[in-house]
Amino acid sequence: MILHHVPTGLTAEANERRSQQTNREAALFRLRMRMALEIRTAPSNEPSMLWSARSSGGRVRINPEHRDFPSLIAEALDQLDALEMDPKRVAQVLGCSTTQLVRLLALEPRALAILNSDRARRGLHPLN
Repeated sequence: MILHHVPTGLTAEANERRSQQTNREAALFRLRMRMALEIRTAPSNEPSMLWSARSSGGRVRINPEHRDFPSLIAEALDQLDALEMDPKRVAQVLGCSTTQLVRLLALEPRALAILNSDRARRGLHPLN
């Protein structure tokens, strides 16, 4: 199963299962993750309703296999892009701790790599 997002030209594929429906769901999740990693949008000055529902007491709670995970990664990366890759400022906007923000990104190694690559371009030290 190959899914193609026409506006962006991004694609994702899944064909490891016998069930076409299962492959479609996996391909959709992969496409959503690619979009979260590769497409930046201007963020709001406050956390989304989804982010607020997934965080409390400074913690962000989500399983990396949950369907909302790509959306949270996208929101975190959008905020980081807008706020010059400063995780402390982004954590304040999103209402979580800096540690929780970095841990969320570390659940998707490509997201952490994007953060560290952009930080390196700005002459900032990497986070892990």
